[in-house]
Amino acid sequence: ARRIIQTWLAEQGGHAVGATHVARVLALARGATRGTVAVAGPARVVHEGDLLVHRPGRDAPMTTPIAIPIAIGTTVVLGAWRITLSAPRPRRSGEHRPPDTYTALLDADTLPDTLTVRTPIRGDRMKLLNVGTRRLKSILIDAKIPRESRPTIPMLVANDDIIWIPAIARSPIAAINSTTTRVIEATAEPEG
Repeated sequence: ARRIIQTWLAEQGGHAVGATHVARVLALARGATRGTVAVAGPARVVHEGDLLVHRPGRDAPMTTPIAIPIAIGTTVVLGAWRITLSAPRPRRSGEHRPPDTYTALLDADTLPDTLTVRTPIRGDRMKLLNVGTRRLKSILIDAKIPRESRPTIPMLVANDDIIWIPAIARSPIAAINSTTTRVIEATAEPEG
């Protein structure tokens, strides 16, 4: 096992691999340690699901946040995602929840005028139903989103409040309730 790890690390990074690095990666593979193991390069090995993944650098890549205004009844593309807001429609009988986590139902009459689709900004916080406000970083960690993917996560933002992160979290802001008469469907789908 040690030779396999040493060969794999050398192929990935092209740097001299020390016995300490091999021992740390072996412990990670066996489940004796958690998280990330720094290796020569600089690089790191991350346990993602059932796989060990070699990643360059020791920190998440620095990216500039992207923000795109979105109007009701339009679609925007942010990175690998297509986000669409439908035109307002009457609420259907018995409609309480969206059909899946890639759809959010929004109360058209309580939705703020200024909507944006954007990527995370350091220090973001999100209000969650029955939980209160949490740091976005904690929400993404709990959802097991790899560190490398977090800077590109699309979010629907109303004014300065995050109201929906597709397949991850939904804020109570503009949520449909018993008094809702008009609904806007927000949908997210991978591009291509």
